[in-house]
Amino acid sequence: MTILIANIGTSDIAIKIDGYYLPIGFDRLEPNLDEAVAELSNIEKAVWDTHKAKIDDFFKKHIPDSKKTFYFRERTRYILEEYKKEEPDAWYDLLSPGRLWGVMEAAIREEQVTEVHIFVTDQPEFEGDPLQENPGYKTDSVHLFYILKRWFGREFGDTLNIIPVIIPKQLPAIDQDGLLNEYYGFFNQFDKSTKILVSVKGGTPQMQTALRVQAISSDIANQIYLEPELSLKRLLTGKPSKCRKISYWRYQRIQKYQTVKQLLNRWDFDGGLTILQQWEKTLESLKADHIEGIKNIEESENRIQSIIHALSMAVGYLNLDKTYAETQANLSLGKLADLTTSYNHLLNLYTQCCLFWEVDRIADFLTRMGSFYEETLHKLIDDLEGKIYFDRERYPDDWYLDTQKLLSQNESLAQKFYQVEKSYLRNSSTLVKQINNQSCLQNEIWRTPIQAQDRRLGFLFKLGRLTQINFVAALVYYNNSPGNRKVLACQKMVKGMQALDYWFAKRNQLIHGAKGVSKLRMQEALEQDKQQPQNDNIRNTVPYACDANQILSQMTNIVRSALTLMGTTQPASVTDSNPTDYLHPNKEPYYLYSDICEWVIDTLNSDV
Repeated sequence: MTILIANIGTSDIAIKIDGYYLPIGFDRLEPNLDEAVAELSNIEKAVWDTHKAKIDDFFKKHIPDSKKTFYFRERTRYILEEYKKEEPDAWYDLLSPGRLWGVMEAAIREEQVTEVHIFVTDQPEFEGDPLQENPGYKTDSVHLFYILKRWFGREFGDTLNIIPVIIPKQLPAIDQDGLLNEYYGFFNQFDKSTKILVSVKGGTPQMQTALRVQAISSDIANQIYLEPELSLKRLLTGKPSKCRKISYWRYQRIQKYQTVKQLLNRWDFDGGLTILQQWEKTLESLKADHIEGIKNIEESENRIQSIIHALSMAVGYLNLDKTYAETQANLSLGKLADLTTSYNHLLNLYTQCCLFWEVDRIADFLTRMGSFYEETLHKLIDDLEGKIYFDRERYPDDWYLDTQKLLSQNESLAQKFYQVEKSYLRNSSTLVKQINNQSCLQNEIWRTPIQAQDRRLGFLFKLGRLTQINFVAALVYYNNSPGNRKVLACQKMVKGMQALDYWFAKRNQLIHGAKGVSKLRMQEALEQDKQQPQNDNIRNTVPYACDANQILSQMTNIVRSALTLMGTTQPASVTDSNPTDYLHPNKEPYYLYSDICEWVIDTLNSDV
C-alpha cells in the first residue's frame, strides 16, 4: 500500500484574476524566488509584481470585515462558501492548487496512490483572552483543506480518499516539541511495510520540521519525498508544478545502522539481520523509483550484503547450524570467513550461555547449559577413543555400551569403568546393580557381559548422563597415571558437573514453571529444594549444587578441563592480533560473536 502524506499552507491555492492565477497567500521568502522571477516574461513580471494588490482588491470587494480581508483563513472561508454554491462547478476553473497539484500528480499518476493524509490547522481565534488575538488563527488551513478536497475530487475522481489530520486546537503550529509529538503519534498507526510519499512543503517551518523528522525516524522503511519545484511561470498559467523525487536515504541509513549497533550490544544478531534485510529492499525500491541522488547506493549495497552474510553466520552458529554458517562465509568477509575453519562446538555452546546470561535470556541459558553438559560428554567419549565400544550405527541418538565388546577388547578399561561407577556416590548405579544381579563378577572382577532385559539388544547397556561421566573418567584414568595433568583436569571437570547436576535436573521445571524463569527465581528454587526436595533426582543432586550466580564459573572449569583432555587450544581471534582467552564468563571477548560484532560495526562505520 502506498499513501501520500502532506502539509499544506498559504501558498497552496491560487485564484484566476484577469487571466492569471494569483496565489492568495504567497507571503514567504522562497529560496529560489529570484531565479523563478527571472524566468518570467516582462508581462508576467508585471503581473507578479502587482499580484498582492490585485488579490487584496478582490477580497476587499467580497469580505465585509475589512480587518479580516487580509486573513488567509477568512479568504479561504469565502472561497469555500462560494465554491459550495456553484452549480455547475465554475470555481473548479477559477482555482489552481499549484505546487500541491504537482505533488498529487506525481503520487496518483506515477504511484497509483488512492489515500492522502493532509495535516490541517484549525486554531481558536483568541488565546483565552477575548482581547488577545491568536496570530496562528489568521493563517489556518482548515477551509483550504476542504477547498482542495473538493477540487482534487473533481480532478482525480471520487475514488481518491483525502483524509484531514487536524492538529489539536490548543497546540500552536509553532510549538516544535508539541508538533513532533503529534506527528510521532500519527506515524505510529501505519504498518512498517507501508510505502509513503511525503510532501513537506506547506505549513509553518515547525510543521515542516516535524513531518520530515518523524517520517525519517519512523519504522517505515520505504519513503520517497516529493519536492515541487518553484515555477512562477507555471503558477501564473495555472499548471501543476514539476516535482522531484528525492530520498533522505543517507539519514535513514544512519538511523538503521545505529539501531543495528544497539541490537548487537545485546547480541541480537537476528534483529540486526532483519533490519538490514529490510533496508536492502528499501534501497532496491529507491533504485527502481529512479530517485535523485543515489549515485553511491551500489557501494552501500555491497557493504550491506557483506554484513548480512556476517550476521547470518552468527545466527547460524547461535542456532547450532554449522553448515548454514559456513555457507554464509565468502570472500567479501575477509578474515572473518576464517572463523569457519577453526570452529569449536563446545566453545560455541559455552559462549552462548555467557551471552544469554548477560542479557537475562534465562530460559535460553538453561537450555544451552543442558546442551553444553551433554555435548561435552559426547565429545570427550569420541576424542578419547571410547566411541568404538558403543553401537552408534543402530542407535545414533543413544549411548548403548556393548559390554561384550568392551570386556573382550579392553578388559582393563572395563575394570576401571566398573570401579569408578562403583565409587561414584551421586549415582545409585544401575550398571553395578545389573553386574551384581546377573552374577557377572568373579573375585570382585567384572568378567561377563550384561544381558539386556530386552533380548533383542543382546549385551548392550544404555548409559545415562551420570554413567557417561564415569565412562569418560575411566577413559582418562585408564590412559594416565594418578596426578597427571589430564587426571587433575578430569577431576576438576567431574566436580564442576557435580555442581551442575541439580540445575540439569531442574531446568525443564524452571523453564516451564508457572512462576516464570529468572536469575532470582533460580536461586529461590534452589533454596526451596534444599529445604524440601521434590523427588529423588533433586534429593540426590541438591547437596552438591552451586548457587545460580556460580553456574558460569563451573561451566568455565568444565570447558577448560575438556579442552585440556582433548588436547585442543582455543582458536585465535580474527579481529584482535593479541592473544585471546575466551573463557572469562562475565566479560568480552566472547569467542566468534565478539569477532563478528567488531567486524560488522567497523564495516557499518566505514559506510559513509
